[in-house]
Amino acid sequence: MNDFLKTLSIRQKLIALMMVLTGIVLILSSTLLLINEAVLTSREVLSNLSTQAKIIGYNAVAPLTFNDADAASETLSSLSTDSNLELAQVYKVDGTLFAQYISDNAEKSFPTKLAQTRSKKSLRDTLPLFKTHVAIHESIMFDGQIIGTIYLKAGMGKVRHQMLLYLTNTIIIALISILLAYSISAKLQRVVSSPILELTEMMNHVSSKKDYSVRAMRHTDDELGLLMEGFNEMLIQIQARDSELLGHQEALEETVQSRTAELQKSVKDLEEAKSDTDMANARLRESIQTAERLAREAESANQAKSRFLANMSHEIRTPMNGVIGMAKLLMDSGLNEEQVHRVDTIQKSADALLSIINDILDFSKIESGKMEFEFLDFNLLNMIENINEIMAIKAQTKGVEYIFHLDSDAPIRMTGDPSRIRQVLVNLIGNAIKFTRHGEILITITPMQNESKTFLHFSVSDTGIGIKPDMEASLFSAFSQADISTTRRFGGTGLGLAISKQLVELMGGQIGVKRRDSGGSTFWFTLPLGKESEKTGSWKPSAKIHGTKILLVDDNHTSRRILATQLKAWQCIVHEAASGLEALESLQATDAPHFSIAIIDSDMPGMDGKNLAQSIRNTPEINVPFLIYMTPLWLRGGASQFKTLGFDAYFSKPFKRVHLYNTIATLSGIEPIPKKTRNIPTSRLSVEAIKQKNFQILLVEDFPINQEVALGILESFGFRADIAETGREAVHAMERIRYDFVFMDLQMPEMDGFEATRIIRNPASQVKHHDVPIVAMTANAMKGDREKCLEAGMNDHIAKPVMPEEIYRVLQTYLLKSNSPPLETKKTVPHSPKPPPATVPVFDREELMSRVQGNEALFKRLTALFIEKTPQEMTTLKTTMEKSAMEEVRAQAHKLKGYFANISAIQLAQLAEEMQHQAEAGEEEACRALIEQIEKGVEVFEQQLKPEE
Repeated sequence: MNDFLKTLSIRQKLIALMMVLTGIVLILSSTLLLINEAVLTSREVLSNLSTQAKIIGYNAVAPLTFNDADAASETLSSLSTDSNLELAQVYKVDGTLFAQYISDNAEKSFPTKLAQTRSKKSLRDTLPLFKTHVAIHESIMFDGQIIGTIYLKAGMGKVRHQMLLYLTNTIIIALISILLAYSISAKLQRVVSSPILELTEMMNHVSSKKDYSVRAMRHTDDELGLLMEGFNEMLIQIQARDSELLGHQEALEETVQSRTAELQKSVKDLEEAKSDTDMANARLRESIQTAERLAREAESANQAKSRFLANMSHEIRTPMNGVIGMAKLLMDSGLNEEQVHRVDTIQKSADALLSIINDILDFSKIESGKMEFEFLDFNLLNMIENINEIMAIKAQTKGVEYIFHLDSDAPIRMTGDPSRIRQVLVNLIGNAIKFTRHGEILITITPMQNESKTFLHFSVSDTGIGIKPDMEASLFSAFSQADISTTRRFGGTGLGLAISKQLVELMGGQIGVKRRDSGGSTFWFTLPLGKESEKTGSWKPSAKIHGTKILLVDDNHTSRRILATQLKAWQCIVHEAASGLEALESLQATDAPHFSIAIIDSDMPGMDGKNLAQSIRNTPEINVPFLIYMTPLWLRGGASQFKTLGFDAYFSKPFKRVHLYNTIATLSGIEPIPKKTRNIPTSRLSVEAIKQKNFQILLVEDFPINQEVALGILESFGFRADIAETGREAVHAMERIRYDFVFMDLQMPEMDGFEATRIIRNPASQVKHHDVPIVAMTANAMKGDREKCLEAGMNDHIAKPVMPEEIYRVLQTYLLKSNSPPLETKKTVPHSPKPPPATVPVFDREELMSRVQGNEALFKRLTALFIEKTPQEMTTLKTTMEKSAMEEVRAQAHKLKGYFANISAIQLAQLAEEMQHQAEAGEEEACRALIEQIEKGVEVFEQQLKPEE
């Protein structure tokens, strides 16, 4: 509808508006008049009919009283003069018909008994247009009593005819009115539409002919007149602007001509410049070729540098390996405690020196993007204390105080790359020692928790030469130091900070430096280190030292504060003194507490530690039971001399937590923290007793390294064993010899361990000892594996890699018949989830040495067998992979899993286990990728064996 209205002209819209309004008014008024007339007519008919009913009822009193129906009928017949009346009936009181009159126009059917209910009347029923008949009931009264009822029914034909006639007249009048309204609106709309149409024609004229000189005539003073004036004003402005535009156009043409001439000249200049550019491009191509040649030469030189660095690293490491090896041999030559400490320091220093030598290669690796990191669990405190033992001596021999503080909230056991963290710390501490001639060096470590990671903040502060502001930006660049002159005064290549920065950033941390207001500088770095999940890595000191009163005497405020903080963390009561004289004053004061221990620094101005100790011992009124001497590391070893001076114990600075605690605990009569010792399951006496019994043991194992490991462990306990490489060989051997014990591998060629066990347990077989104890040895250590072994008839199950404690346990339980409870009564400990292979070491040397009971000869045999046998096993694995024989791949992967586990190649064992699972799932591509990872791991394993050969 809206779209239709939009297409109409203003004239049509005005006419339509007036017609619609006129039509609405006429229709509403006519409708109201018609309804009013219908209602009045209907009421008039009902009123007339009611009057007739009352008259007839009055005349029917006598006939009803005397029961004269004829008289009543005669009275009713007088109604025949009313053409509209169709039916008249008189009913008795009981509702029976008494008399009636029926006209010729009446309906055939009529009521013969008075109706009991009357329907409700609606507005529609009152309108004669919608009714065909009208009826009425009137009661006949006599002496105040109803003696009957009269019923009249009249037709509405004449009334309806009259109403239709009235409706027709109304419609005719409305049509005439609409026509008149149209005629009037057609004339009146011109008053509005004519000016608008005139303005529209003028607009079309101006638009088509661009004639802005025409003007519209104003006829009225209303809005249309204002519109005319506005249109004329617009034409005036347009005409003025058109004239102005014409002037600009003429000026523009002149400008274009001028610019065209200039452009033509520029084109000539551009052509000349293009010629020059072509010549420059030719020279540039020659320069690029020269640069590429120089780049190739630089790459070649860089490769030559890398080869030179690798050769030099090898040449330097060779004598260093000799130093380290001889130190280890010297360590095992029966040294006393102090000699062991000195040799241990030599060995640690050699290790540190070897890692420093690797800095040159590390810088090259970082530049080429080949630097690799490990993700291992390590003891943070042990690592820092080992660094302190090496670095503190260098600082203390220069007269510089070396102080270390590990925040009490810092985790001890951490996960990260300890060797790279050590490398960064050694670089920063070494620089601090190098550039500090007096004062102190403070190493602090504090934790910073952020979401799921623990950030450790390391800082190395010194009182050295400091850093100039203009050198801070380039300090971490390669071959750069704080001052050019320091190259001659202090030495160094300037690579340490550059390597440290790149190592820290590659480990996800940040590194920086800030100047200290009091002089010197502070180098710091932060690293995100994950907490170790299963090990606490720390010990809790005994509560028995709580409340121990200690006098701490040290002239260095920082050193004294850190030592006091540690003692207070153990809830000791600490009183501090900054000099020997201050300590004597505290001890001789009238309200002086009764100190149990006095810890005295060796080197103090005025009164040193020795003189203070003599004064304390020579003064009767001073009673301090125990004196502890704090000495620099380079003065260790004079325990007997310290006793003559009156000291009861001593420890070195920087202190170790365990050493400090053990010193206090020992003097206080408390059991110190024991040193870790390797638990040997049997004594030499028990080994000799085992040899005398001459047990017959059969080892069923198909792989040489696994054989060597098991035989070596058994020999360390005094047992000997025969070997069978398949289940079939084991059955044949047991048919000839009555064995006392059998170690049974599960997966072997020809016949596996399950089938061999079933044959051994079968009474019909030729085996000499059917009830022999059989213990499974397998790389499968998952839930349900032990149950499968028991169902096959085996007595027990131990997982590979086989540990000495497990082997000795099953031997005691089933062969030596000790009182240890059988395995069936023990609860199985659920396996914890294994870490991903990338986070575990490729080779755990300590674990392998522990399992072979420290047997160096066996260790060398095992590693030699590994190097000899691994290529054959990898060839077998690749061959089965090329044939896509996934079941054979799974079996070979399972075999390698146990093989790697027994040689303590932890990462390789996990990769082989993952391949076993992938082969079971039929994932061929995943298995191929794992083969490449295993090959790389084998190379790393062999490289890690070389330093110990």
